[in-house]
Amino acid sequence: MKKLFYKTIYSKSHEFIDRRNWKDEFILPLEKSKCGTNDVYYYDKYDYARGIMLDDFIEDKHWRNLQANDSVKILICYDNEPPSMSHITMICETCKDKKINPQQIFFVLPDQIMVEWVQKHFSLHELDSCNAIACNYMMKQIFLHSPEPNNTIINKKFSVLSRTYKPYRLEFFLKLNREKLLKDFLFTFHNINPYSDEVFSFREMSADARKALGILTASDKTFIRGAPYYNNCTDDLYQYNNVPIDTISSSRFHVVIETSIESPDFLHMFSETTTVFVTEKTWRSIYCKKPFIAVASNDFLKQLRNLGFKTFAPLIDESYDTIRDASERMNAVVKEIKRLNTLPVPELVKVTQSCQSVCDYNRNVLEQLSKQPNKLSQKYNWLRHCAQPGFIL
Repeated sequence: MKKLFYKTIYSKSHEFIDRRNWKDEFILPLEKSKCGTNDVYYYDKYDYARGIMLDDFIEDKHWRNLQANDSVKILICYDNEPPSMSHITMICETCKDKKINPQQIFFVLPDQIMVEWVQKHFSLHELDSCNAIACNYMMKQIFLHSPEPNNTIINKKFSVLSRTYKPYRLEFFLKLNREKLLKDFLFTFHNINPYSDEVFSFREMSADARKALGILTASDKTFIRGAPYYNNCTDDLYQYNNVPIDTISSSRFHVVIETSIESPDFLHMFSETTTVFVTEKTWRSIYCKKPFIAVASNDFLKQLRNLGFKTFAPLIDESYDTIRDASERMNAVVKEIKRLNTLPVPELVKVTQSCQSVCDYNRNVLEQLSKQPNKLSQKYNWLRHCAQPGFIL
């Protein structure tokens, strides 16, 4: 068996890891561990979701191996979304309870801001800083599996994509529909949860819409009854196929609907991360070199700038990013879309052309971030291999 690094990674939930194209030479079932001095024990959000807590993800003999040998490591993977505050607290408490040196813990996290956030919370728990690298799974997937965008044919002014049904997404689409803006969009809108067999009925979606908007109009009901909308394509449920790239490329502006629109303060009330998180929904627009407007948490654009990207003010009014109330922020987004939509075509083209230098800059930053070696992964050879595009954590 060919080894790419001198450590062997073991996982209690090994049977589930084929979802990420792991190979047997990279990760083995926990029962195969002989408690060697170069063992690495693997844990991720899927273990947590299945109810496997960190204090139970290995057996007592493995904990003793960690306590006796600083060369033995714990690898915790959150490369495609941030860990919650409650999860980080659980990890810190387990570290104290099991008397594990924090330097034996290695996180793989989606971006550098999340790295700093995790290290900060280790310090707040009076622990020495853990090790953490930024290695974004979703960002790498964009470059690995997406076609090169073709921006030569523009069919609509705007594009927007919604693969997973969420009430706030329906609210946004209905607000666009009320302003008669959807006729200028390439869009998809689904009434399903693609991660399960759940399909949302007209009655369920109408109830969600009434909570957000009050009395529904006939147009609202017609839109809800017409779901799902496929943008003339029935194969857009896989998030890394050609459909998102082709749709974004065929519009002048892309409207990103992010995974969450709640404010960081609101999320913190429910023990969630207090930082805004950027997903592949935004990376795709940057990959396609398109100016974008974000239906996301407040301070989302600020977070992007902190990551090294540029945004489009004053060409696009981005004051919506500072509005704390989610519904009011959404209204401001719709207002800006309406303003852009009413511009004469020559003026609209001029705006997009003026945005192009930022789009080119952002695409270059995205590409560099997806390839950028991390100082920590350069120091630890086994971890460096974990961060390679062909071996994605």
